[in-house]
Amino acid sequence: MDLVGAVKLFLLCSLLWLSAITSCQGEENSSEYRYPFIRRASSFSSSSPSASLSGSHNTYDYIIVGGGTAGCPLAATLSQNFSVLLLERGGAPFDNVNVSYLKNFHISLADTSPTSASQAFISTDGVFNSRARVLGGGTCINAGFYTRASTRYIEEAGWDAKLVNESYPWIERQIVQQPKLAPWQKALRDGLLEVGISPFNGFTFDHLYGTKVGGTIFDEFGKRHTAADLLAEGNPEKLSVLIYAKVQKIMFNTTAKRPKAVGVIFKDENGNQHQAFLAERRGSEIILSCGAIGSPQMLMLSGIGPKAELKKFNISVVLNNRFVGKGLSDNPLNTVFVPTNRPVEQSLIQTVGITKRGVYIEASSGFGQSSDSIRYDHGMMSAEIGQLSTIPPRQRTAQAIQDYAAGKQFLPHEAFMGGFILEKIASPFSKGHLKLINTNVDDNPSITFNYFSHPYDLQRCVEGIRMMEKIVRTQHFMNYTQCDDKTLDKLLNMSVKANINLVPKHTNDTKSMEQFCKDTVITIWHYHGGCHVGKVVDHKYKVLGVHRLRVIDGSTFRESPGTNPQATVMMMGRYMGLKILRERLGAAAVILGSEMNTSGGCKASVVYTTSSDSSHQQWTIQKLNGKNYTQWSRSAIISIRGRGKIGYITGSVKEPKKEDEYQHHTWETDNSLVPTFLFHRTAKGLWDAVKEMYSDLENSAEVFELKSKCADDGLQYRKSIEKEGAFDFLAGLNKSLDDVRGHLISQKPFPSIRVIFADVRREESRRRPLALAVKNPDNAGNQRRKGKQWCVYCRLTNHTRENCWKLHGRPPNWRSNRQSERAPQTAAAVENPQNSRVDLAGFNKYHIEQWWKLFNQSQNTSSDIPSWTIAQKGTFVNALNAKSCHPWIIDSVAIDHMTGNSSLFET
Repeated sequence: MDLVGAVKLFLLCSLLWLSAITSCQGEENSSEYRYPFIRRASSFSSSSPSASLSGSHNTYDYIIVGGGTAGCPLAATLSQNFSVLLLERGGAPFDNVNVSYLKNFHISLADTSPTSASQAFISTDGVFNSRARVLGGGTCINAGFYTRASTRYIEEAGWDAKLVNESYPWIERQIVQQPKLAPWQKALRDGLLEVGISPFNGFTFDHLYGTKVGGTIFDEFGKRHTAADLLAEGNPEKLSVLIYAKVQKIMFNTTAKRPKAVGVIFKDENGNQHQAFLAERRGSEIILSCGAIGSPQMLMLSGIGPKAELKKFNISVVLNNRFVGKGLSDNPLNTVFVPTNRPVEQSLIQTVGITKRGVYIEASSGFGQSSDSIRYDHGMMSAEIGQLSTIPPRQRTAQAIQDYAAGKQFLPHEAFMGGFILEKIASPFSKGHLKLINTNVDDNPSITFNYFSHPYDLQRCVEGIRMMEKIVRTQHFMNYTQCDDKTLDKLLNMSVKANINLVPKHTNDTKSMEQFCKDTVITIWHYHGGCHVGKVVDHKYKVLGVHRLRVIDGSTFRESPGTNPQATVMMMGRYMGLKILRERLGAAAVILGSEMNTSGGCKASVVYTTSSDSSHQQWTIQKLNGKNYTQWSRSAIISIRGRGKIGYITGSVKEPKKEDEYQHHTWETDNSLVPTFLFHRTAKGLWDAVKEMYSDLENSAEVFELKSKCADDGLQYRKSIEKEGAFDFLAGLNKSLDDVRGHLISQKPFPSIRVIFADVRREESRRRPLALAVKNPDNAGNQRRKGKQWCVYCRLTNHTRENCWKLHGRPPNWRSNRQSERAPQTAAAVENPQNSRVDLAGFNKYHIEQWWKLFNQSQNTSSDIPSWTIAQKGTFVNALNAKSCHPWIIDSVAIDHMTGNSSLFET
């Protein structure tokens, strides 16, 4: 029995081990493309129209065709609240070394295999070009330069500037960096400034006239970060990404007056056909993000386009629109090769000169050094990708390009040491078009750009070539290249057979320069248009004449934004995702946190509760508005506890070790259910952050806000509080100090509370002796008769004993209204102490007696009142001279001025 038991135990352990191996392998497959929601198209289980009507989980709120530069951020944003199916015809970029590293930039473009990340095409103009065929789109195969659109462009596009300035940083904080400037880029920067393309704007994302250094999607190790990385911000429960899913066409319901998009038909990597349908909910849409070539092509294959063109290929006409595929443009590029006598560091575009004429000057240098690298290449200008050909465009064929590439093996290696200065013509006036050549979506349509068909474009090209010639001859470039005449002549002689462009010999000949522009034109892959706003789509990018269909990508642009469009195309995906959520959710939109600076600081993500028309339950019925944290937190806890996720908020569910892949993946999936709408890694981190921002119990930040109110200038607020206190202080003063109060209030600038207090205190100390002297015991005798004042001395009304003229005399400044009583006063010496009518500034006999008692209190041995003299107004000093052994002089105007020496005064 023991042996049998041991065998059973061994078999059981073996089964568990095999099960674990199978589980790990399955998990490895699910993480093959970095994110669990990315799968091959063959794994899709097709939905059906009946499933759509019944609200099956196989239907989607949004189906996005094209996982490119705009499609990825759009899908990540919409998936916060709604189910999203993202269909990409290419593969994933994450493990593709030709896509991921700067040193292999030219290889991905030169790869013409069916599974390549790029799909080459030749326009009818004879210029070689490329389309992206990979998740992440053009961000996977471009030169990596990142710069925003101009403010003029944003205004003309009719975009919400505030939302635009929130959407750009969302991109930048995830995949954009400041480049480490290569020596070639520094030489260009200095050369641009030397020829007058100024000012130098330093490192900036903004589109500014002058010379600047832009951002890059390559990190310090030369690794590329693409729009596909933005999918990390998506909600894994609501986002499905299928790669190698080649959409054949859009399906429409045409029974109503206006056609309505209902789903798409696509093929997987094995050629099997599938259907995906929209949910029958208000707001559900199909969104095309296939780019300037793919979106017009998809519309026409689906029956939207010029009727005559569609009929040629027996395509059923859903909507006749003659503008589909029209207005296509590409920014022409011309280059100048600058040789050096030594190898130079590889660099793509980092520095740019922006002129007001719409000529942009950029540069690239060096070539890839990987083991897989093409033997002789010029990196960005390699002949293998159709660039840098001296054959006129219409004579460029695949065979001609192959011959040029082969011819390079006979050139010395030093012929390929150096770099290029590039000129790009912004906002070209020359327009082209796109037409179908068949109904196979895998084949490129016929594309015409009509380079330099407009004379203004040609004129600007000539200006750019001459500008590049000046830069090449600047002292900075001469010092850096150190190219001798022998090497230069050698390269000039070889330029006929080799794909190396140099400045034409006759730069003063305008016709020769114009021909040079036409013969050497190439592309910088910034083509756009084909689905213009107002002709194919409206200002919300909804296809005109059709329900539930939009186009969101560069095909809607009339001009390429900035010096490189990728920043604005990615921003557009994020921007339109937020706009659509706001349109659909309305007042249910909730923004958690506050935006920080727009120059690169972290930003809180936008959170939206699920609307009533969604099949998913609302996260919480309470909306956090910054003042209701207590109620909101209670509601949120109830909701999260009901979903069994409260442990992720309290922190009791710990993150397992990464070595345990299955457990860690399970934890990561469950943890993401709560914090996917913010950039915090854990649910507990999110909860603590919200509590810190909005809780009244433990929130120092809010206390500071309540205390300082003016966050930008706490000092100004403290001054305003001090000023209010000063006003309160002055308002509480007695009426006797009205003159002091008025004087202080009228001062400019308004004095501080300390100065005000000192002035009032000084005035009070001056008046205190007077107040003692004025106290008169006879005041008690003043009475009122029938509500009127009555003097007990003269028995008359309207005054009291204190200001009785019969007792004290008239005031010195009194003037009679009657002419006969107006007599001039003269200064007179009065020596009779009993004369009570002698007056000076309101002082009388009684006042002076009180003064004498006050000053002689400590030494007076006699009650006799000494003789005294009052000098009235006139040319004499207003003073009282007391004739005693201890004479005092009192200045009746300023009580602080006192002396016991009468000789100091002249009387």
